[in-house]
Amino acid sequence: MVLADAIIAARMHPAIDTSAKKIFAAPEFFFRGGSAGVYNIEDVSYINEFLDTFLAKPHYKKWTFVLGTALAAMPEENSKTEILNISLVRNGGVRVTGKTDASEQDALAHGSSDSRLIYKEYVSAIDFLGPNFGRGDLFHDDPAQGGRAHIRGKPKTLMPTSGARPTGKYMRHRNSANEHGRTRTWKPSGHLQGEIYGEFLHGRIKTLPELNRRLRPTTYKTSERSRTGLGGGIDFQMSGMRFALEICLDHAQQRAAEAVHSDVDVHLVTSCGMTPRYSCCKSRGFLFHVDGITDDAARVWAYKRTSSGHLQMRPQTSLDMTHPSRWLNSTTDATNLFEAGKGSVVIFRADALP
Repeated sequence: MVLADAIIAARMHPAIDTSAKKIFAAPEFFFRGGSAGVYNIEDVSYINEFLDTFLAKPHYKKWTFVLGTALAAMPEENSKTEILNISLVRNGGVRVTGKTDASEQDALAHGSSDSRLIYKEYVSAIDFLGPNFGRGDLFHDDPAQGGRAHIRGKPKTLMPTSGARPTGKYMRHRNSANEHGRTRTWKPSGHLQGEIYGEFLHGRIKTLPELNRRLRPTTYKTSERSRTGLGGGIDFQMSGMRFALEICLDHAQQRAAEAVHSDVDVHLVTSCGMTPRYSCCKSRGFLFHVDGITDDAARVWAYKRTSSGHLQMRPQTSLDMTHPSRWLNSTTDATNLFEAGKGSVVIFRADALP
């Protein structure tokens, strides 16, 4: 509801160019919901389902939304809990959940050109509450405390999202990292091979060529390109634009630099405690960075890349969301639990894309 009010305030302001495409971005950790700030992974999709009520309306047809991030946890496995910090990106003016017109499949579950899930790779000491909150030296590298944090109020040993590179000595996944551009080979496990042979023996696989195809190892290159919207990569196309999106520490580690070089229209950063470090946008492209460490409007930056460097853009206006006159859906001051107040909506003027 807080987010809906902020979006409505932006849309209704006379500074908004109704003919231009709009990008609305919220900071990291905007959705610290669920139980004690962490969602079950299967519940994250409900965020978009709920927001479809507001954002699928026709007057948001030219809007793209970066809905901050949501924290989620997988079921515990072998005494470790895999965690995810997910940025939800979506277009407005269209539903991105529920049954589609062209298919009986669920739009979000099967991928959509109108929505993306971006996974944070590097885990910060402020991502999850616990005894080492804000203590990167302990959280990342201490042999006794490394990777320890609270999930739903209970101490757990965390594991990064599958495919992520390690952060420090102890924040690492049991599987190898999917580093961009690396050549890898997949082959079916012994268990899967048994299932495939079983299908062949029972006539569900009808030819030897098909059997061999199913058993054949596959070589591929890992990539940050997100084509279906579900893979978590930071490089994606939406609304006729190419984006790169980094979440906080990923920006400090320059995750986008090696993956997209300087070839995107808009480089987005959503963070909590990060300032702009670099950009990978093309000439006349934009870097747009929203940080939520405080509710200060100065924690929003926009730059345009020019032949002489990056030109910082001045905000056109800032809307004070703490004023009750703007509270159309959320009627509290939003200072409970993790919330630091309703802050501001910062609006930059429309400008031409490359």
